[in-house]
Amino acid sequence: MLDLALVSPVGGSALPFTVGQALRQGHVPAGSTLVSALPGFQAVIKNRWPDGSAKFAVLSGQADLSANTWRSIGLSVAAAPAATTPMSTAELKAAGVSASIQYGSFGTASWSAGDWDAPTQTWVSGPEMSSWKYRKAIGSDPHLSAWLEVRAYKGGRVEVLPWIENAQLKVSGPMAKSGTATFVLNGSQRFSQSLNLLSQQRAVLASGTTLTHWTGTDPQVTPRQSAAYLMDSRMVPTYRAKSASASPLFARLPSSYTPLSQAAYPDIMGSTGYHGSIGMLPEWDAAYLSSSGDPRAHRAVVISAYAAGRFGIHFRDETTQRPLKFSGHPNLVMTDTVGVTHVGSSSTGTYTPNVSGGAAPTFATSHHPSLGFMAYLLTGWNYFLEESQFLATANYLKQSSSTRQGSKGILESSAGTNTTRGAAWALRSLAQAARSRRMTTRCARNSSPAWARTSPTTMVATSRLRTTRSAWCSLTRTTRPAIRTPRRSGWKTSSPLPSAT
Repeated sequence: MLDLALVSPVGGSALPFTVGQALRQGHVPAGSTLVSALPGFQAVIKNRWPDGSAKFAVLSGQADLSANTWRSIGLSVAAAPAATTPMSTAELKAAGVSASIQYGSFGTASWSAGDWDAPTQTWVSGPEMSSWKYRKAIGSDPHLSAWLEVRAYKGGRVEVLPWIENAQLKVSGPMAKSGTATFVLNGSQRFSQSLNLLSQQRAVLASGTTLTHWTGTDPQVTPRQSAAYLMDSRMVPTYRAKSASASPLFARLPSSYTPLSQAAYPDIMGSTGYHGSIGMLPEWDAAYLSSSGDPRAHRAVVISAYAAGRFGIHFRDETTQRPLKFSGHPNLVMTDTVGVTHVGSSSTGTYTPNVSGGAAPTFATSHHPSLGFMAYLLTGWNYFLEESQFLATANYLKQSSSTRQGSKGILESSAGTNTTRGAAWALRSLAQAARSRRMTTRCARNSSPAWARTSPTTMVATSRLRTTRSAWCSLTRTTRPAIRTPRRSGWKTSSPLPSAT
């Protein structure tokens, strides 16, 4: 059953909220949308299943909530309404919103008035809430950039997610940058902390239990989506286990955020033995599902996705300001100086620049967790979608260009830098990034997203890797590729994947 509930420790009238909502194939057919009896509710469909039904939506609205009391928001399927005028950046100007990010002596990036008319990307466009992303360089530094993801609600409330990056793809001379990062919103300092931002890292400028910043009072709304429905959507695995409210699990989950902190990640990724980060989903993401949406697990999902910024896997193409396109960099391989283990070689000697000033915490494909995917499904922030894309492109960049066959992006466990499990986890991460993007045709050839364009003959090498037909189609958005499976005498190419049982 599709269900959404909201709670706030402070309560109030017309409290704004936005959540992500994965949808089961066929539940919201083409031409339909989600509606609610709640006044001022909107559903913006972000991508669709092959049959045209909605696959993921960003839901927004404003609700009257009593303090510490859950309120159920009824959702149903109805014909999509006639298009209405969406909120525009003029709302930010009319509200007099201003924001700035300073990073020590490197400089300051500021936004006010007409700056809001030039977003880097419009993410959500609707009559009740619209959101945009903004980017500016920090001073004259060629590597540092300041970013805002801004949600503007009807009535004037604004929510901001700010961060800084040291994450260019091919700009020469990357190095660690130290300074005090300060975020100011409407003239009020909201964050200030000394950071040492290593190359290929990014850091959200928030701390403690404040995970985003609001103009005015933070409504502190926490959503609870139906975990059973989310699993039924097949966007995440199904977990039979149930985590009771008193489970010791919650004591292990991060509850407070510090930029670039370890959170619940391992001391050294790749160390032997069990760790809660390893699995189709890491422990904190699985906890949300096994606990039926416990708010502590929701917070841990968001904090952990923020903390993923500590790893040196963020390579933003400075020509597009997006995660890189596979097709645009067929022979590029990352340098082995950013903290990623077992990096391959380029057949043309084309590498990202060596970094100085220290490497980010160890990242090992063979043990890496899912990053950003669950946080995106729950919140709808584009920041988390890009985190999953950065992860997928880092796994691409670390492989030898000849092994991955250039921009085909082949993941092979019999050669190169991947073990069998490394190829499996990289496939998982690539599938999650792809499943979050638009797909309107049934495994259509050449329909993959621009940032991850692959060949329709892409092959993945593995020994015991199985997936559903729908997940595989979502992975490459091409005709179903062949799979290489090992046997004693060598490798064989099998027929396309069978349907899941």
